[in-house]
Amino acid sequence: MSKKILLLGVFAFLIGACKDEKPSPPPIPDPEAPELEFTYIKTADATLQAAYISTISIEHQVGTYTSFTGVARAKFYDLNGIKALPKSAICEGYTLEENGSWLESHTENEQGIDFGSTTSWQVEGRGDVPTFTKEVLSKVPEIGDINIRDSINSRDSTWIKINLESAFTFIGNVDSVNYTLSGKLSELRYNLASANDSIGLSSAQLKSLGTGKIYIKVEAYRLETESLQGYKVAYVNKGMFYKPLWLH
Repeated sequence: MSKKILLLGVFAFLIGACKDEKPSPPPIPDPEAPELEFTYIKTADATLQAAYISTISIEHQVGTYTSFTGVARAKFYDLNGIKALPKSAICEGYTLEENGSWLESHTENEQGIDFGSTTSWQVEGRGDVPTFTKEVLSKVPEIGDINIRDSINSRDSTWIKINLESAFTFIGNVDSVNYTLSGKLSELRYNLASANDSIGLSSAQLKSLGTGKIYIKVEAYRLETESLQGYKVAYVNKGMFYKPLWLH
């Protein structure tokens, strides 16, 4: 009888222990690699954006270098603020096609559009969207690197800026520079007026991101606007660079 009671007691203890055992929470995933954002100018009827996406790449025979992809996007509205489509929109000879809420260039090569010192646009209008051509007389910014290599120590304060000494960096005049740091736990955003300026981050700000893999994204852009018989067009030249880092 006593053995039965003892066995029942052990069995009950094991069941109770299993009930109290909580499943461990799932691991927090790494942040996703940044994507190019469309800088829509709300005060304009149309926004035409020429952009370079750049990041650090590694090849065994070449070593570390910065790769670039040129992308053109455009978004049009009529004078009542309703989405509109022109007959055609062409940037640097490439016809833009519908891609979700905007028009986007498509090229056969991975490098996309190779923008020169100026950027040409040709739009054949329809409805409220007029027909126009434009040669934007400024270079699309190219960001080759930032001043941090591959890791940051969260115990130390640090500063981040565009590496203007990089052979792949050609900024020119820009109106704004945006920095975004994305980690497992949070995201930090900053806005500066010049590519020469840097952002300072305290240890507490870095720790708020969560240790592990983080991404730093930098956007530098220049804005130009014009009015075509009451139809306002904004031209955005943007350079977007992103880099994965390890936060200790």
